Amino acid sequence: MKPSLASNRRTDRYQSKTACITGIVAAIEDQASRPNAAERNRSAGPIV
Repeated sequence: MKPSLASNRRTDRYQSKTACITGIVAAIEDQASRPNAAERNRSAGPIV
């Protein structure tokens, strides 16, 4: 979701922080629903 040109920097920073938190929560829920996701990520190598 792109912020409008009229939005200020504080809103942009808040939206990016919210998107980051949402992504982390989604990743945790994804690993919780599929327990083997952690093993699959570990076998794929270090996260860059």
